[in-house]
Amino acid sequence: VFEVVSSVSAVPLAGVLTLICVCGRHGLYAFAVYRRAPTLHATDFALPVALEHTSANASAAGVGDLVTVLSVDLEGDDLGSGYDIALLFQLVHYFDDPGLSSLLAKVRTALAPGGRIVILDQLTTSGPLPGALAFLRTLALQYRVSLGGELRSFARIKEALEAAGFTNVTHTRLLRSPGNELAIARRPA
Repeated sequence: VFEVVSSVSAVPLAGVLTLICVCGRHGLYAFAVYRRAPTLHATDFALPVALEHTSANASAAGVGDLVTVLSVDLEGDDLGSGYDIALLFQLVHYFDDPGLSSLLAKVRTALAPGGRIVILDQLTTSGPLPGALAFLRTLALQYRVSLGGELRSFARIKEALEAAGFTNVTHTRLLRSPGNELAIARRPA
């Protein structure tokens, strides 16, 4: 976790006042972002199974006063609206293509015009070493069999973002965390 947490400095926070994190897990990646901007107000949507851990982790990370942690059913619940930035960290691999399209549309609706979406996930464009590529292929198989999801290349993430109405899609490899990459895009104003 440390390497990913230390690599989130690429997340753009200039002018950000409200943030939504749809991560569904422990929240540790997002908490590193929050510590960089202590004046923002963050809402973390956690899957019900992770809710208790996310709240405890927020307190332990010293960001409990910056974040509201709420349970979420990603298929049915409304995520609110007017957010400046949305974080989807280690989440998109849980979804098949139709599920990802639905999630991205829901997040686009939650963002204010001009708001940004930041996806951090394992993308198949990483892994310059044969061992890393083998690991990503094994991980992709596990996600397919156990979750019904998949790992995608940056090109496929970009295509999904653009299909959902996002623009200005950029790509950042996290050199200190091989296999993890950022895709950042903007909801048009």
